[in-house]
Amino acid sequence: MEAFQDLPQIDNIDFIHGNIATLDDTIVLNESEYINFWGVPVLGITKIIPGTSIMLYIEVAQSEIYATSRNALILLGGFSLISWLFSMIGFMRLVRDLFFKPLTNLQQGQLEIEKGNLGYQVSVLRNDELGQATSGFNLMSNQLAERNK
Repeated sequence: MEAFQDLPQIDNIDFIHGNIATLDDTIVLNESEYINFWGVPVLGITKIIPGTSIMLYIEVAQSEIYATSRNALILLGGFSLISWLFSMIGFMRLVRDLFFKPLTNLQQGQLEIEKGNLGYQVSVLRNDELGQATSGFNLMSNQLAERNK
């Protein structure tokens, strides 16, 4: 019992009624962050066990508490970065396939016609406005080849 002589004794615990009670009816007196006797930053909780005069002190090192949060933050940040990277790669491929590939084909057709290959046909990749423009380009190419004959 000599080890407990330095701990404060509470004779009257009537003031506890306004404090928070947990599921096991243990009454929480204090929750705080402080530096303990050994110089370690801790999160401490002081509780009184109902039906007894026992006061319970629980301390957990802050480094241990925050390590899980730090690891979760690192994992979440890494996952977010990788997700963003894959999203951007997918978006760039989508834009390339939807817009740049048909335009590059039309540009290749223009270069072929400038070289004198008047009957050059560009492959129609889509049925939307770019596909209609490609079909129109192929029609003009055929008309130029017929006129040249």
